Amino acid sequence: MSSQYAIVAEGPSRVRLESNVEIPQPGDDEVLIKVHSIALNPVDWKTLAYSSTPGAISGCDFSGTVAGPVGPKCKRALSEGERVCGWIMGANPLRPSNGAFAEYVVAKADLLYRIPEKSSFESAATIGIGATTGGLALFKTLGLSFAERKVTPSSPSVLVYGGASSSGIIAIQLLRIAGYRAIAVCSPKNFNLVKDLGAEVAFDYHSDTCGKDIRTYTQDDLGYALDCISSTSSMGICYDALRSQPGARYVSLDPFPDRVQRLRPEIFAEWILAFTVTGEEVGLDGAFHRNPTPGDYEFGVSWCPKIDKMLEEGKLRPQKPAIGQGGLTGVAEGLERLKRGEVHASKLVYVVGQGFGELIK
Repeated sequence: MSSQYAIVAEGPSRVRLESNVEIPQPGDDEVLIKVHSIALNPVDWKTLAYSSTPGAISGCDFSGTVAGPVGPKCKRALSEGERVCGWIMGANPLRPSNGAFAEYVVAKADLLYRIPEKSSFESAATIGIGATTGGLALFKTLGLSFAERKVTPSSPSVLVYGGASSSGIIAIQLLRIAGYRAIAVCSPKNFNLVKDLGAEVAFDYHSDTCGKDIRTYTQDDLGYALDCISSTSSMGICYDALRSQPGARYVSLDPFPDRVQRLRPEIFAEWILAFTVTGEEVGLDGAFHRNPTPGDYEFGVSWCPKIDKMLEEGKLRPQKPAIGQGGLTGVAEGLERLKRGEVHASKLVYVVGQGFGELIK
């Protein structure tokens, strides 16, 4: 088989299903994956909307099986047929022939996660970029230490704004596993969910006093905030919640407004892009462009075995998959649903082999 079906960008916010797309070839540190399931992320529609590359294959998160030998520079031993999940930079202008929304994808072998025997492909597809983002944000950018330990009353508190988002659901669990007191901000309808995942307490972002209430709860000793929503209002609430003493740290998943940052210049503030973990140039437009960051790649390589262990032991639970209909044929509609904000506390997942009938057999 030399060609495949794939979802490619037509232009800003537009994709199409295309046949006879060339299957990408792995490099020296990569491996070819036969894709079983894919998951949709906000970054998928945002990349299409703001930095679209016509003809580029879209999609980041995937699960599937190893479909060939690993490259000679790979450190991780993977066998053909082994079940794995992970992510890549979809809609990549520097490598338009490779994206997760396809029958085959090429990924760096050392950044893949092994799928536990008890887990389905569908649930595993939700793990990829969320697990990497959570690790990069919490244990590299915010400077928290990772070691499995119990949460105690004296454990440091960490705010997770958007606790029921895809990234928030993973982050809360990672904090619990690492012995931190997770404080969630989300809608009241998701309070039980975030507490079940490990949040000590949850606050309603609709409240005019949300940030101040968190500062009171933490006795003005909150030193860390992860903002998974990354809006002006979410940053404002995080800044209201962080302690008055210098040294507090804030990280977001999108660029943040300078006018909010200037209100409290003593707070360390940074925004991250998980794509830097590839160690390659991120060829997106404007502020999203990044030069190669070998340090982020080294972090990702060291982080993967930790995720493997947490998944295998059942300590890290994949996000609930919401199975979409039609396989790749349903992706365009799913991206629109995600863009309209219609997906909550779950992740849209599509089984690639569905929807084509005899066409892809």
